[in-house]
Amino acid sequence: MAQIIDGLAAFGVFFFVGMSVAPRFGGRTEAGFDLTGAPALIVIAVVTAVLFAYFVLLEAALGATFGKLAAGIRVRSADGGRVGIGASLIRNLLRIVDGIGVYLVGGVVALLTKRKQRLGDLAARTVVIEHDWGGGARVAGVFAAVAIGVGGIVGGFLTAPSMQAMQAQAPPVEERIARRGDQKTQAGPGPQRGAEAPPVQQAQPAAVPGGMMTSAVMTSQISDSHEPLAVAGRFAAGQYPLYCAFKAVNLPRNSVIKGVLVAEDVGGAAPPESRLAETGVAAVDGGSVPGHFKFTLNPAWVPGRYRVELYINDRPAQTVRFAVAP
Repeated sequence: MAQIIDGLAAFGVFFFVGMSVAPRFGGRTEAGFDLTGAPALIVIAVVTAVLFAYFVLLEAALGATFGKLAAGIRVRSADGGRVGIGASLIRNLLRIVDGIGVYLVGGVVALLTKRKQRLGDLAARTVVIEHDWGGGARVAGVFAAVAIGVGGIVGGFLTAPSMQAMQAQAPPVEERIARRGDQKTQAGPGPQRGAEAPPVQQAQPAAVPGGMMTSAVMTSQISDSHEPLAVAGRFAAGQYPLYCAFKAVNLPRNSVIKGVLVAEDVGGAAPPESRLAETGVAAVDGGSVPGHFKFTLNPAWVPGRYRVELYINDRPAQTVRFAVAP
């Protein structure tokens, strides 16, 4: 029970940090945040530091996290006294070892000791005991953990406007697409049924100062290793993601690869040459970087001609054109 309640608080912290920190370091998508490369390292470091402080400070001050409070247990020193900050630091630092194999190590050690102590407890000379906190305190522990979890989720979503502002005003364009059936425009006719689709884009190597884009294609399916599985130049209208898979080489350290989705001609859904979305990824180590950008439209892809412009460190590197059929 304690792990579940503390896990809820931990998820709130993770979601808030992910939504508010990752996009600012290139780990952004149309729907939220992406944890790869540098954004993943930064988010993991921040979340780990916050959660470490949560366990250390609460156990030192109260002898219990909110989860332990709700579960009716308490951390005490082996002689029955309060847990100091030093013991709490040692106990929680050794979670790194105890947690191996989803706490397999800690669980096995606890089974082998009389007082069910894991390695952290043995090193810090602490023990977890049952404690009658009273009904009010236990309810307060549950409430506090839920407040952190829900607050983190709500706070994470509240960062979305600032993140969307970084995406070339994508929402207004998508709203126009969503209202296309309710508006009359003078933008001209949309693409004709049966019109020629752009050829599949196998990009020629495009060199820019400090890097080269060796390939870029559009695909409706992508592998975990960024390999395109359904390359095409024309896709059916509907609600599903499309991916721009690319490979860049000779990148300097801390390079940024950016993808911009542009609607060249989607009839009355949006003005020609509208920028629909922008996303990016940081290549912290440089060198050769395979990757992909995921693009979706709300409520769905509409027929028309599109392109994805790829940039390396804000310099044009490649353009991939594709069509969406009626």
